[in-house]
Amino acid sequence: MTSSNVSRRGLLRTAALGAGTLALGGGLSACGSGSPSSAADALTYWDWYVTQAPWVDKEIELFEKAHSGVSVKKTTQQNAKYPDLVALANRSGNPPDVFMIPQVPSVAEQVAKGWLHPLDEWATSAWQSRFPEGTFLEGATSSTARSIRPR
Repeated sequence: MTSSNVSRRGLLRTAALGAGTLALGGGLSACGSGSPSSAADALTYWDWYVTQAPWVDKEIELFEKAHSGVSVKKTTQQNAKYPDLVALANRSGNPPDVFMIPQVPSVAEQVAKGWLHPLDEWATSAWQSRFPEGTFLEGATSSTARSIRPR
């Protein structure tokens, strides 16, 4: 999103990304392209954390409570197939709104393929200052992508 005019959908994606990133400690990304979900205030979220489901479900519940009218549809995918499923979803033009970044292909390749949105508009210096020192790795932020080190 490079325009200063932010659509409601873009704002929702960013809000979900920010909440998810804070909640999960990194590894999440707003998707790059594709058609919107069926409802303007419904977000799709993918991960592979079967063992973390109760905790993630609670974070989603808190997010939905803080953002009334926004619902999150969570899908937990099989870990071994996750990179292929994310790639298929992106190629089909129907990626999840928010997803844990798969290890394959590399983040640089995912950026090049348009799967990830730049977050420069929202991840300002003031926003970054709210995190503990060392959260952002030198070279991990640029004009095309932002990443937060998983803890």
